[in-house]
Amino acid sequence: MFLVGKRIFFAMVTATLVALLGPALVSALEPCNLEEVFPTTTRPVPADGGPTQVHVRFFLFDLVDVVTVKQEFTLDFFLHATWKDPRVGEILRNAGVQKCQVPSDQVWSPNMLLLNSREHRTDLPLITHLSDDGSIERSLRIVGTFTAQLNLVDFPRDSQVLPVTFISTLYSPEELKIIFDASDREELFTENAWSVEVARGSPNEYDLGVLYGTKGDQKESLARFDFEILVKRQTRYYFWKVFLPLCMLVMVSWAVFWIDPSEMAIQTGIGTGMLLSLIAFLFSLENILPKIDYLTRMDVFVYASLTFVVLAFLETLVSCGLAARGRLFIAERTDLVSRALFPLAFGGVIGWFWGYW
Repeated sequence: MFLVGKRIFFAMVTATLVALLGPALVSALEPCNLEEVFPTTTRPVPADGGPTQVHVRFFLFDLVDVVTVKQEFTLDFFLHATWKDPRVGEILRNAGVQKCQVPSDQVWSPNMLLLNSREHRTDLPLITHLSDDGSIERSLRIVGTFTAQLNLVDFPRDSQVLPVTFISTLYSPEELKIIFDASDREELFTENAWSVEVARGSPNEYDLGVLYGTKGDQKESLARFDFEILVKRQTRYYFWKVFLPLCMLVMVSWAVFWIDPSEMAIQTGIGTGMLLSLIAFLFSLENILPKIDYLTRMDVFVYASLTFVVLAFLETLVSCGLAARGRLFIAERTDLVSRALFPLAFGGVIGWFWGYW
């Protein structure tokens, strides 16, 4: 049964690769074994003298993990790159070879560097496929962890851009141009706390002034390409683990509005307990968010909840003080107004938190 499942799995992977990357990836081509050596150090210059164009396609196999605290994410994706080198086509035609393959270091390639990678590996053999029309194809499966500058102002209702940044170590944008053709992805991923909205690619340039401390003053730059994955955070976890417990703590603090103002010990006990519980809850959120110097939507909601508990505690002191001075009627009226005012105001905060206004 295990062998059958394993065969089905590899058949599905092979079908995916054929559909996405073309038959050249999975077909067994003969090694070139030519006497003439392919050029490896100089780029193929187009007839018009412009930049060498490299077309890329991506397939997102898995979004493995997004770690908000560390501002990093882990991806498993396929990269398929194609470009033209007339010099290779001429050598193959002279040798009477239509298609063959060589190790990747035996032919020129853009050899882009993964700029924001913490660690990564490539699982497919480093083989390049050649055709007598000058077409060159290379496919890579890259599994790695990458860094991202996350904007968490809207946490936990935020959307993020997860970039994989490639830069050339040798060529400027005038010499090398990366063109994004298409991308595709699986429907389900290991990381289910985020939903993938869009996967796109865009050419860019990397200013060498960033390295030399002369950003903006130096015109020299390197060719850059960003493969970006737009993701949206799922809020169910934060609803059950953060939002709902907070609301319960706040609502429990309103119990003092229904207790006789003369029972000061009971009212102050409830208020003090809710304050301590909320402060402890606030510290527990440090395991969810990175250390950032601004408040997120969740922070504002937590502090608003804390404010409501503090105000309920202060209202308790006022009503109990009035009752102790013989003004029981005013104390009861204060509690009555608070029963309606506090839920309405907190409902407005909840509406803001979920983006209703």
